[in-house]
Amino acid sequence: MKGFMEKRRDEYAVQDTRSGDSRQLSQDQDSPAKVTGFRRLDSSEDVSSESGVDRTVDNTELSRQTTLAEIAMLGSHDSGTYNVERHKPVSVCQHLDLTEQAKHGVQYFDLRVRKSDDSDWQFYHGEKKWFMAGYNATGSATRELSKLFDFAKQNPRQLFIFKFHFDKHTNDSDEIGNFLQQEVVEKLKDNLIPNREGTGLGEVTLENSVYRGKNIGILAHYAEKSIEENSTLKEYVYKYKENTRGGWGNTPKDQELIQHITKNIAEDSGEGKRGRILTSQTNLPAFVPNVHKAIFMPKTYRGLEHLAAKSHANVAQGVERAITDDEGNVVRNPGVMSMDFVGTEAASTDYYAELRDKANALKKKEIETTRL
Repeated sequence: MKGFMEKRRDEYAVQDTRSGDSRQLSQDQDSPAKVTGFRRLDSSEDVSSESGVDRTVDNTELSRQTTLAEIAMLGSHDSGTYNVERHKPVSVCQHLDLTEQAKHGVQYFDLRVRKSDDSDWQFYHGEKKWFMAGYNATGSATRELSKLFDFAKQNPRQLFIFKFHFDKHTNDSDEIGNFLQQEVVEKLKDNLIPNREGTGLGEVTLENSVYRGKNIGILAHYAEKSIEENSTLKEYVYKYKENTRGGWGNTPKDQELIQHITKNIAEDSGEGKRGRILTSQTNLPAFVPNVHKAIFMPKTYRGLEHLAAKSHANVAQGVERAITDDEGNVVRNPGVMSMDFVGTEAASTDYYAELRDKANALKKKEIETTRL
């Protein structure tokens, strides 16, 4: 079988979104194809400027009865780490800011926030307990979030899921609860998908969300006590563990990660997981915390971006194989295809966007059939 990724490598010259120069996709031994049209970004560059890219989608093109768990979408892992300054090779997972990630098609954001001392809330990478981890990004997370929130409200036809991940070693339930209520719910209330008792976020239909102007779902990890103690949060915030499945393969080896993703995609949601949103995390960790696996993989020593650049095409092709039949037709839903370094040559942004569109086209066909 020759998948559409391979066909596109044969056929396409790609466009650099900044310079406007077209160039052929290149190949090397470690990375069979450079599968995006974006030049590699140096971490010292200003990447917050307008890119001219627009990969936003209109989810109202899908059937009203489509559940959120049935929608394929792009996601970003450790979305707020673009301003982390310490130990960048193992701490920075993105170069584009949140709004630029959204313009590149990201709908699912992994937002890890904590508050240290009397400072503002900040994005971070790694819990405080980890060696060579626990580093905060510079600047205010709430300021960055406000820009993303505005973008989401300005695009009401597109679904957004904001997953907030808290550092349980730093903040208590009161601090977390106050953040969720004041900085999230109060700012987004008119657009939030309400948490109806007995219905998981993935079971909500487009009819009862995006079609009604409720285009933002909130997930929270390590906030269970905060949610239970606050009636407002119970109404609008979904618990992460109870509403998602799949998750991180936790391996620097691309073939092991592909096996993990393939298994999760193939599994029926099953009893106890019905309605959960599948997260297919395509990112590979570098030297920590999997020292026992990474120590014999020299390419992990140079950090997350180097490893992603060498392996992302292989992982993307693995995701393609996991969702297609022998004829190359997309027959399974990849869920959230979450990645590091969205919009750069260290990520398969273009191809994941195409996989997303092909998977979601199945729901468009349902609309056409109904009309007939």
